[in-house]
Parts: sequence; structure tokens; C-alpha cells
Amino acid sequence: MKSLGLIAGAALVVTALAPIPAAHALDPGSIAGVVTDDGAAPLPGIEVTVWDNVGYAEIVVGQDVTGADGSYQVDGIDPDPYYKVRFSDPTDAYATEWHRNVIAGTFATWVPVSENGVNTLPVTELEPAGSISGTVTVGAGAPVANAEVSVWWQYAAAAYARVGDYASDADGHYVIPGLPAATYSVSFYDPATGAAETWDDQTALMSATPITVASGEDVGGIDALLGGVVTSTAVPTIAGTPQVGQTLTATSRWTPANAAVTYRWVIGDDTTPADDPSGTTYVPTALDVGKSIRVQATATKGAGWVPATAWSAATAPVTAAPAPPPVVMPVMANHRLPLIKGRLLVGRTVRVTPGSWTPDPSRLDYAWYAGGRLIKRADRPRFTLTRKQLGKRLTVRVTASAPSYQPLTVRTARTAKVRR
Repeated sequence: MKSLGLIAGAALVVTALAPIPAAHALDPGSIAGVVTDDGAAPLPGIEVTVWDNVGYAEIVVGQDVTGADGSYQVDGIDPDPYYKVRFSDPTDAYATEWHRNVIAGTFATWVPVSENGVNTLPVTELEPAGSISGTVTVGAGAPVANAEVSVWWQYAAAAYARVGDYASDADGHYVIPGLPAATYSVSFYDPATGAAETWDDQTALMSATPITVASGEDVGGIDALLGGVVTSTAVPTIAGTPQVGQTLTATSRWTPANAAVTYRWVIGDDTTPADDPSGTTYVPTALDVGKSIRVQATATKGAGWVPATAWSAATAPVTAAPAPPPVVMPVMANHRLPLIKGRLLVGRTVRVTPGSWTPDPSRLDYAWYAGGRLIKRADRPRFTLTRKQLGKRLTVRVTASAPSYQPLTVRTARTAKVRR
């Protein structure tokens, strides 16, 4: 297990940073005190570090290790009213804390240092250390080496301060040591895949499951599976009629339910996936007639998740589109027959009226008859009688046409005989 080191001031709270100390030539001072256990027995070997704000960072400006009597004195500290002091046990037998009796450096009590002065702090009592441990895996359960594991102190409802960052070992195992009794949350991040969560299977710190650590308690089993394996919960289906021009629709179900799904339509024995149609729908074409169709669904979830694919059953062979029904056009309607008008005398011109129609004709065609025989080239609404029509009766066949209607032909009534 590798520790990335406790950080002094990072937290989900905002605190004012001390101004950067100005350059001066004052003589340094010291910070001194005694560290004991919670039974007042001196604790030797405790590391005491003094931290100072530099810009937006915090750096160690002095350090000492407690002696056999638990005492320490950190010398060479420039005079300044804003320092923080941390106490930690290299053996992790006792909990790490900041002056005065807080878990995160954000809430540490400022310790002033005066020129040539020794600021002796009250006795610091360290309780037995607790710990949190577990294993970080990804995808199908492969261990995550160097996973970033962060521990947060829940100091109030929905309020967290970052305590420190750690890294998992090659087997994905991690240990967060030196914890005082408190309630914590733990977050996990895999730099290789970008997968992240908070314990237990949560996406945000505010929804993380709290972890209570008693004094000296080692809490294990705080494991994280970053991602997982996407799983099909129902065979993909194809809805619709496999016929040219009819829409086919693919559906599928997966765990997790919000996995992103893509579809590939395979027609017949196609062996070239690159040109297969995609999308949730497909409309068969004439080229597909006689071929069955399957769909391949692929579901992905993102970082840390192993994607999965599933196949639908094949449809029946695609059939041709049905022949379109014949177009039946309405027939022109005649309401009043055309009439032949004029004097029926050789040399005179007679005419035929158009009659009445629905709809109004866009065209009228005429054919004149004499004695029941067609008169050649007599196709106008007017006709001049000749000796050939003498003694014969006349009729006219009139054909009316209009767009989107079938034409209709009617015949006029026969006239009297043509005279001289």
C-alpha cells in the first residue's frame, strides 16, 4: 500500500488563507510541547510537523520527533501568527491529529510564533489509531493498481473535509491508517480508465455511505468495483413485418439500465460488418427480398465497464412490397346532350352545341356522321353540308375530357334529312 501523503488544507470547505509572510530579519522562534496517549503516558517517536501557508499551498517549515518523555521542540520557525501543527505516528499505532484535536488540517487551530519565543502548546493526547481498508477492482473484477483512494472526514451533516489520499498496491489493496474515531467517507478513482465512485456504489460524495470508525478499530471490506460487466437481460427483438418498405424496429434490455446501446443490422449471410446499416430502425429494400435479417445489439457504459453484445433471432425472409392497387379514375358526367343546330340545306353550315358536363371539359372532340357513316375530316364543332350529305340524316359523336377523369363519348340526336 502506498500513501500519497496527508494534505493539510484541501477540503470541501472554504477557509481564509493566511497572507504570505513578508521578508524580514527577525530572529526565529520555536513551538514546543508534550505528546501522550489518552492515558497520559508519554509517547516517544511521534512526528511533529509545522506547516505554513505559502500562496495557496501549505509546506512543512519545521519538524521534530518526540523523545522518551514525549516532549518535542521545533526550532527555527520565523515569527508569524499563522502556523498549523500536525502529530503523526510513523508506526500507525496512534491516530494522526492536528492542533487542537481535529482530524483535518482545514480546522487546525492557528499557532503563533514570536521572535526568540517558545510557544508551548497544551499536552496533545493521541488515541489509538483506527484504519479503513479494502480492495479496488474494475470491470470484470481485475485489481486496480495505483487507484486513488481519498478519505473524507464527515464533520457535520452533508459536510466533508478531505483528510488524505492513498494509492492501492498491485493487488488493488489499500489501507488508510492513523484514523481517529469519527465518521468518514471514501472515494475511489482509477486513472487508467477514468472510472470513479464513492463507497458504496455511489456517484457523488454527498450520497456516499458513511463509515464509522471507533477508536483503534480496523474497518475492512470497504471494497470498490469501479464499473462492471454490462449484461443483457433479454434477447434483442425485431418488431415489424419483414417486407420491402416496412419499418423494422430493434429493442433490447441491459443491466445497468442506462447503458448506451447501438444496433447493427445483418441482412442474409453478410460478412462485411463495416457496411451494415445501423440505428434502432431499418427499412428493407428490394435487394433484401428472400433474405432473413438479424440485429446485433452492443451495450457500453463507459469507463470501467466491460461492453457486451447480443443477437436477435432471424426474421422470416423479406418479401416484396405488394403491387399498388389500380388507380380508378371517375368518369366524366353528361347532363345535357349536345345538339346539331342550323338549316339542313346543301351549302349551309351547321354546328353542334357542347352540351353540359361535370366537370367542365378541358377538351371536346367531334366526329360527324351522315347516314350512319363517318364523314372524313369532319372533326370541328361546325360543318358545311355538301351534295354528299343530301338526303341523309346527321349525328355527331362528342367526347369530353378533363384531367384525372375518364373521357366520356355521347351522340347527338339524329337530324332530319339534308335538303337542297
